[in-house]
Amino acid sequence: MIKKIVTIGLLASSLSAFAQEAPSRSYFEIGYGVLDSSSSPNLWHIDANHAFSEHWTFGGEFFNLSNNGFDLNHFELNFGYVNDISANTDFFTRIHVGQEDRKFLDSAVYGLALGTRSSLGERFELHTELKYNEIEKASNGYFFAELKGVYKFNEQSGLALAVQSWDGDDAGFELSYRHSF
Repeated sequence: MIKKIVTIGLLASSLSAFAQEAPSRSYFEIGYGVLDSSSSPNLWHIDANHAFSEHWTFGGEFFNLSNNGFDLNHFELNFGYVNDISANTDFFTRIHVGQEDRKFLDSAVYGLALGTRSSLGERFELHTELKYNEIEKASNGYFFAELKGVYKFNEQSGLALAVQSWDGDDAGFELSYRHSF
């Protein structure tokens, strides 16, 4: 599943010839979704990012995941670098550090994320992301892959729909509101 999401994202970012301008690097987003198509809504997140120079960003993310008695709270701070691939597509990479609280395990977490963000026309953006979280008190970490489309109502507000996969398991879906500034 991760390979499919990354492949679709890379193909879509190559369509950037249709785009008009690069997406905003400063935003606030809140979302709610499902881990897999057979579950009820059980994932919500808050994500914020601020571009403090042409290439550097700082942000944070919080998400809560609940599934059949499993409960996970994840908080992270991230520091990133963004570079233009074309006039309307950015490549980003971020390092992050934070905390994960689970039912029987609370641990520091750190990792790396990379992806693309493309404007595909005046009202649509396409985002791809591949992320790895290493959990300090666990034997291994996990991968997270996402393909997200954002429909912009205006320059600041938009509605996003994402397809996500955790460690290549079933695909999940998330609906979110994004405010760019």
